[in-house]
Amino acid sequence: MCPECGDLGCGAVTAAVEFSPGQVVWRDLGRQTDYCDQVDHDAFSGIGPFVFERAPYEDVLATVPGLRARERHTAPGQGERRRRRLWRR
Repeated sequence: MCPECGDLGCGAVTAAVEFSPGQVVWRDLGRQTDYCDQVDHDAFSGIGPFVFERAPYEDVLATVPGLRARERHTAPGQGERRRRRLWRR
């Protein structure tokens, strides 16, 4: 996402994010542009998955101003995956 205008058209790095009671997993990294559901995975082939312990992951996110903290260790349904933007380009 563009740091100046916030427009996805400028590009964003995304990932499928999986939550379980003890872990958070980032997988299927890709690049999205122009509000398109199509994800380009070519530039990120062979990268990931990244596995984090859930408690420290949530502790770090809780320090970011403006992020709403979710109740610790409440995971969505088993194996649920969501595509999230990881960082700005």
